[in-house]
Order: sequence, then C-alpha cells, then structure tokens
Amino acid sequence: MNTELFNQVKSLNLPFGKYAIFGSGLMGIRNLREMHDIDLVVSKEIYDEYENKEGWEIKDIKENGNCFRGLINHSINIEMWKDWYVN
Repeated sequence: MNTELFNQVKSLNLPFGKYAIFGSGLMGIRNLREMHDIDLVVSKEIYDEYENKEGWEIKDIKENGNCFRGLINHSINIEMWKDWYVN
C-alpha cells in the first residue's frame, strides 16, 4: 500500500521543492507503518492550482481552536495542505 501511495504522489509531477510529505508518510517511507493516505504540504501556487482541479475537494479540520483548510482526493488517497499548525 505504501508504495502505491508514493507512486500516486510521483504521478502528480509536482515541482521539486514545492511540496513535502508529512504526517504518517515519514514512517511510511521507511516501511515502519502502513499508510491509508498521504499528506502533503504544498506551496500556495500548487494549492491554488489543485483547488479547482477535478477530483479534488475542500477538507476542513478543526484542531486546538484552529481551522485548517486543505484539499483531498479520495480516489488517490492524497491530502494537500498549504500550511499546518503545530502546538
């Protein structure tokens, strides 16, 4: 499953230096954990590009009094975020 998810990220052809894998992806890349999805933090330009692409929908998360808006594509199990709050 992990390899399939990383291949999905590669298939997006995102520009080098404009995204990073975070969350469970850090353990998944080392096969320490099986992932069910993959989280990406992306540049504003990438986020804006994908915001209106077919297959991507807005996902809001409320955590620690903060609201985060991201994008999710259920068919490829990838979430994109332009920022993330760390407490």
